[in-house]
Amino acid sequence: MAGIYIHIPFCVQKCSYCNFFSTTTLQKIPSYMEAVKRELLIRKDYLPTTKIDSLYFGGGTPSLLPVGVIADFLAFVEKYFDISQAEITLESNPNNLDEIYLKQLHQTAVNRLSIGIQSFYDEHLQLLRRVHSAKMAEHSIELAQKIGFENLSIDLIYGIPDMTLEQWHNNLQKVKNIPHLSCYSLTIEPHTLMASQIKKGLVRPLNEDILMEQINVLLQFADENHFRHYEISNFCKPNCLSRHNYAYWQQMPYLGLGAAAHSYNINSRQWNIAHVDKYIKFIQDIYSHEQPQQLYAKHENLLYEKEILSPLMRLNEYIMTALRTDIGVDLQKIENLFSSQTKALLLHKLSAVNADHYTIADSHIALTRTGFLFADNIALKLFFEENEMIF
Repeated sequence: MAGIYIHIPFCVQKCSYCNFFSTTTLQKIPSYMEAVKRELLIRKDYLPTTKIDSLYFGGGTPSLLPVGVIADFLAFVEKYFDISQAEITLESNPNNLDEIYLKQLHQTAVNRLSIGIQSFYDEHLQLLRRVHSAKMAEHSIELAQKIGFENLSIDLIYGIPDMTLEQWHNNLQKVKNIPHLSCYSLTIEPHTLMASQIKKGLVRPLNEDILMEQINVLLQFADENHFRHYEISNFCKPNCLSRHNYAYWQQMPYLGLGAAAHSYNINSRQWNIAHVDKYIKFIQDIYSHEQPQQLYAKHENLLYEKEILSPLMRLNEYIMTALRTDIGVDLQKIENLFSSQTKALLLHKLSAVNADHYTIADSHIALTRTGFLFADNIALKLFFEENEMIF
């Protein structure tokens, strides 16, 4: 299995809570997408296979791309990779999803639509600086379903300041028939507008007790509506999990294209420069040369930073990401990739974890529902030190 991720860093405006790399210079979209195609051409051998299981347009706001640009890019990818059986996802915002756009998009190879709703209340959307309204949010879902997008995913945020339990419950009820939900707790990141507003006393952060109540409402909703809680923040109906994101948590290789995009090939991780102009210029400069591949090999460090993953890093990353999923850590995989002693020591480390927070079944360590709430702390208790690695 392998995936391709395309980062589309363009937004109409920055959300108040967002710390992801993005830009509002929409006029650069054509030259940027041309650069992404050229990056694909020069890095097409990065993955160990040409058969792609998932392709993901993330952002930013990928639905700012004209449908013709999306179709053209997918046709370009098909020259070098087999995406015939791939899950192809486009992240989108409700304000971009009018009937014409959705009809045209449905004619492309895009077969999964992820809509960033966040809330169905205008006061929340305004606080978050979303550019759509609650009415647009509901309408976009209705249109997408009407036009034939069956594989839909909806993003919602809980923990929004002044959000009541009733409002959170109502948000969830509006998406109970959607096949996939990503529900995130609002995180106040440094250097964001919301962090500044809270520091100045203009916005009041949500009380931790109310936040826990909202989590409990979410979990009860998932049970009542037959959602599989397959990852800490993700819920799906049968056979509707996100193949792309699940591959991340299972540490499958993926090629990341575009400014700030990350790539992973088991042995190393790399991330492109988080600057649209510098990214475009680098690619253009490479292709102005008679032998772009040779020039790229000589100067590729200008495009990305790279981290070689030691066995210790790979082990700890696998523990951290696998614990986020309902399948959990595969003990047989630990033994096969590392050693039986590593497996034994990992089981010994579990003695430091509350027995109510995990289960062991079918050679997997999986967190319980309560354990999910403490996943990061549990992972820290299970991490290995350099002197503990045994091969």
